[in-house]
Amino acid sequence: EKRNLNHPNPRTFTTDEQMASAHCTTGTVVKGSGRGSFKKIAGTESYFARPTQPHKSTILLCTDLFGPQLPNAQIIADALADQVGANVVIPDFFDGEVLAPETMSLPQEKRDEVLKPFRERHFPPDRKMHIVDAVLKEIHEEDPSKKIGSIGYCFGGKISALLASTDKVHAAAIAHPAAITIPDQIESIKVPTLWLCAETDASFPLSAVEATEVILKTKPFPSKFVRYPGTNHGFAARGFDNPDQVVRDAANDALNQAIKFFQDHL
Repeated sequence: EKRNLNHPNPRTFTTDEQMASAHCTTGTVVKGSGRGSFKKIAGTESYFARPTQPHKSTILLCTDLFGPQLPNAQIIADALADQVGANVVIPDFFDGEVLAPETMSLPQEKRDEVLKPFRERHFPPDRKMHIVDAVLKEIHEEDPSKKIGSIGYCFGGKISALLASTDKVHAAAIAHPAAITIPDQIESIKVPTLWLCAETDASFPLSAVEATEVILKTKPFPSKFVRYPGTNHGFAARGFDNPDQVVRDAANDALNQAIKFFQDHL
């Protein structure tokens, strides 16, 4: 797909108020569960996936609203651990509160009723950076020689983007993020990034994707954008068992893109 890299100067674009998208809590739950385990790190209950060989890096996986308890996130973490050779950590950003997977099958009105109080307790994602900082501090202290990457989906996409503006990670992948402020939060990015973008996404629409591309193409490090026709917000996290083959293929390709990205940059 040809992209318009000569897009006009990006306007300020805040997607936080659009986060209550109809697709924030839709999708499918994969069968089974991860092979990793839960333990506390920096006081936060977290899912750990470890490679079969000694790890060469660590990846922080920042989830969507369903947290580390959702099998989808665990399966993604396991694949990253195996294929990248990294320890993968999924912190619980929601203080043990679990958004039930059954929420995905509720009518939209009922999903909104569940989501509204949850949002009030946990939004915006910026409020969770103290958890991220504590987890990363402990990871770094345990082995300061290892590189660290981050990947985030939806709610966690904003967290991964914020980390990309710090010296705490060496590379960051962002899938259909929520609550990104453009241009401010993009101009400050300082590491290679991968952007996995849905075709239909009220939280990160085409105008936001193009504005982000315009800013990042001026940077001295690589940023890759992959757009997936026929997909909605959330596909990369909750599209693996979607009845639509296009969505299933997109979810699997997004995971493979992330694997290749971290193989190249960690």
